[in-house]
Amino acid sequence: MKHYFFSLFIMLFAGTMSCQAYSKQLIKANKALLALEKNTKATLKDHQNVVDQLTAVINTTSDIGDKCEASVELAEAYSVHVPVQFRDYAKAADYYQKALKLICENYNSEADDESGTVKNLKYRAFYNTAYYCYYKNSPTQDFGKALAYFAEAAEYNPSANSQVGEIYEFGVGCDIDPDMAMEAYTEAIINGSDYYAKYYSTEYFVNQISNDALDTIAFNNFKEGILQQSMGMERLDYDKMKECLTVAAERGYAPAQFELGTKYKRGFFPEISPSDNIKLAEEWLKKAADAGYVPAMHNLANLYEVGVKGVATSEGRIKALPYYERAAMEGFPPSQCALAVYYYMGFGEKAKNYDAAEFWLEKSADKGYKLAIQYLDNFRNEKERAKQIIEARNNVTLEDALNKLSNSLNSLANTIANVSSKRSKMTSAQVNTMQRASYSNDSKQTSTVSNNKTVDENALIKKAYERRKRNMDNLHIQTEREVYDDYEGMLSDMYYGLKTYSDKDRKNYQDKMRDIRQKWEAKGYKICFSNGGRSKWETWDGKCKYYKK
Repeated sequence: MKHYFFSLFIMLFAGTMSCQAYSKQLIKANKALLALEKNTKATLKDHQNVVDQLTAVINTTSDIGDKCEASVELAEAYSVHVPVQFRDYAKAADYYQKALKLICENYNSEADDESGTVKNLKYRAFYNTAYYCYYKNSPTQDFGKALAYFAEAAEYNPSANSQVGEIYEFGVGCDIDPDMAMEAYTEAIINGSDYYAKYYSTEYFVNQISNDALDTIAFNNFKEGILQQSMGMERLDYDKMKECLTVAAERGYAPAQFELGTKYKRGFFPEISPSDNIKLAEEWLKKAADAGYVPAMHNLANLYEVGVKGVATSEGRIKALPYYERAAMEGFPPSQCALAVYYYMGFGEKAKNYDAAEFWLEKSADKGYKLAIQYLDNFRNEKERAKQIIEARNNVTLEDALNKLSNSLNSLANTIANVSSKRSKMTSAQVNTMQRASYSNDSKQTSTVSNNKTVDENALIKKAYERRKRNMDNLHIQTEREVYDDYEGMLSDMYYGLKTYSDKDRKNYQDKMRDIRQKWEAKGYKICFSNGGRSKWETWDGKCKYYKK
């Protein structure tokens, strides 16, 4: 919930609600808050300095946009955004409520709601006020208000629907309502938040109660484990979460097995060694997957794919493939996208099949999975370019090529024939005249002409040599450009998650690109088409967009 990263961006590059720039005073306070959040060695004096700056903005500014932004940030200065020694949840809850009141009093019109800045402010105020009403040890705990505020926050950022769904799923301060929970989770999924596990846990619960097979002890422990995680702010809550999820998992409750296995996979419990975490993750995810719990199939496949070291292997992909296929057949969008990549790249002993890749990307994209939408767009662009190239080649038949060659040869033959015809019509006297005009009887002049002729011949030979050298260089540079582009493509695939990331491979590719470029720059050539300089991939630092190392 680090909202002020976004708010700082808004302040620096956008306007306020009144379309004027934020004040320098507020920007300075915002930067101080951001620095405080990053500084684990900050002192109470540093914290008080931030509080004083924000308070000064609230008390002195006449701009309502500045006042509202500073009010929200003042609450954040006491919340989970800052190092633990500065947190005061009672003050944070109080300041969030004051900020919410101020915002609602000043920005209630539909015109205001069209502003992205106002939406961001309202979301932060509503969501965080709801959070402190939801938190079990909060001095302002009120589940009824929490539901209302989360629902209001969802109007400005649909991700908040996940909390609405959680309240209805577990009946926190209200009756359990699976239909409302499913509706809220679905809304969160459609608008781009990955809450598939919560959606499927509700579906699993509905199936259990429909068949009178619900283990209430397991369900209540699962509920407590999830709520400990979502409401907890200190390490002790994670211990309780682990205990409750383990009880539920051991009683065979598949959503709890999935949650527990996923926590082990991500290393939530530092007291357990990485290798033991992986073993426990595989154990619990496999139990949930074998019970038919779809998200567990996906996470288990991912675990097999990347293994203990976090690097994909061909053996791991072979082991992962059946689980990706099962989850994809069940309609799980991340698995459908992953299976499409397997078909596209020929992973897991799958033969490359672009039609199958497009089919599964379409399935995943239709459900709003953003990565699949991007891959599908890239795939179709590549497909269209390939189609155009093939069509261009197919339009030139062998007969056309032979006719073109024949015409060229006929034209050359006609030129030679015309020259021969002109020379054959010249008399011997004309020929002698031409020869005499070319040579002088004066020996000195003859020597000069002869020397000039020698110089001209050397110049022609030199030019011909340079021309042949340039042709050879062009041939070689074209070949090495293709190699350079291939390395660019492999680095790009790493960035977008189509190829497993490896620091060693990245540096190796970049070294080879650098060698190729420097070789031709030394000869006065430019290897890179785009800007005449080096490719951006040559200096890429390894930060990936769609693939977590």
